[in-house]
Amino acid sequence: MLLLTSGYNTCYCNNVAPGELERTCRKVSAHREEAQGKANHTPAQKEYDRTCNRLKVRKQRGKISVDEWNAAVAKAQKLLERSEGGELTNEELNRQFEES
Repeated sequence: MLLLTSGYNTCYCNNVAPGELERTCRKVSAHREEAQGKANHTPAQKEYDRTCNRLKVRKQRGKISVDEWNAAVAKAQKLLERSEGGELTNEELNRQFEES
C-alpha cells in the first residue's frame, strides 16, 4: 500500500504486501526501485558497480586501508567519467578496472 506525504515523498506501509507471505510493502518497493534503477545502467556503470563492490569487500576484510579504498574509488569514478565522455571504450575501461 502506497502512502503519499505532501504529494511528493513516497512512503510505504509496514503491512504484508498483497501477494506476499512475509515481505512488507516497504521491502517489496525498495527491491523493485533498486532493480529498476540498475536496469538502466550502462555497461560502464555496471562494471563500476562491480569494481566498487569488490573494493568495499576488500576494505571490510581489512585487506586495504580506508585511504587506499578512497583513492581506488576516486580513480574508478574518474575512469567512469572518461568512459561516459567517450575517451575510453568498454574494453579499455574493463581492463583498467581489473588493474585496480
